[in-house]
Amino acid sequence: MLAYRTSPLTSTVNKNPRKTGPPARTKLDIPEEYQHPAFCNGVECPKYRLGFEHREYDATKWVSTPVTLDDEGTEAAYINLFKYINGSNSEGMHLSITSPVVVSFKLGYREPKTGTMSIFLSANLKNPPAPLNSNTFLQSYPKASLYVK
Repeated sequence: MLAYRTSPLTSTVNKNPRKTGPPARTKLDIPEEYQHPAFCNGVECPKYRLGFEHREYDATKWVSTPVTLDDEGTEAAYINLFKYINGSNSEGMHLSITSPVVVSFKLGYREPKTGTMSIFLSANLKNPPAPLNSNTFLQSYPKASLYVK
């Protein structure tokens, strides 16, 4: 089983369009008044909150590096990936910054000590340049259906 850690899911909302400055960032918007789902067919049914979001992703390409799950390892892994997108690749190409940065690790009997840190590569980049660092590698993932919290 793989577990993924990404930044918290947020939405950008500007509740006062006349106000200047960046829009407020809030947690997922939840209607103030509970609305029964369609499957209740207009009759009362138990209230619930949906804690997951279903996402359908197209095939993706990522640049990845091993990571140890401590502050020093996380920083070292991020630096490897940052160097790659800033030209430390076979083409000397500077790549656009994308999101998310994902840390994945295998869940098992003992607490995981190592994993993989990955940065999504732009869909416009059909043939990503090879990394120069031997600890950095390219990965492709097929179309996927994911549930995120």
